[in-house]
Amino acid sequence: MSVVDTPPLDLDDIQGDILTGFPKRLETLVFFTINDNVDAFRVQLSQVVPFITTTTQATDTRKDIAEHKANALAEGRDPKTIPAVGVAIAFSQFGITKLGIKDSIQDSSFETGQRNIAEDLGDKVDPNWLPAFKNEVHGVLVVAGDSEATIESTLGDIQRILGTGTDHATIKEVHRVTGNVRPPPQKGHEHFGF
Repeated sequence: MSVVDTPPLDLDDIQGDILTGFPKRLETLVFFTINDNVDAFRVQLSQVVPFITTTTQATDTRKDIAEHKANALAEGRDPKTIPAVGVAIAFSQFGITKLGIKDSIQDSSFETGQRNIAEDLGDKVDPNWLPAFKNEVHGVLVVAGDSEATIESTLGDIQRILGTGTDHATIKEVHRVTGNVRPPPQKGHEHFGF
């Protein structure tokens, strides 16, 4: 048996919420569909890429927060939050197909779509699902941060790039969910209760 050398992960090329998770007091998820002008969306998406937080950036932010808290406590001060934001984007199989990408990720559940396997998971699509999720959803933007103002500012910048709400919009928001830090005894659990 031979050992295969695995190259190290490029933490500057992996979204920050995948390995380390964003530090987040609040987060907003914007589910969207891609309009028919896919080429324009691709151009605009390239302008959104600099907003996406890498694992390196998320790790550095976590270190900054820990250092800030330690210093404040050592000085007997209340460790108030520091501005922090994390951005991620994910695509469904519908979105990947809309973008013209034909590669398979070898995951039949993903490729089939959750709506199509909901019954197998014990979930009834009608009437329990929100109307937005009964149709194709192409992707989700995740913006997490220390405050609503930080999140809304960053999300506003991204939406301006994508032309949201204008004649040159390349996406349509189909649903928005916001989450806050859970109170004790669930503090530290995922914002939506999982």
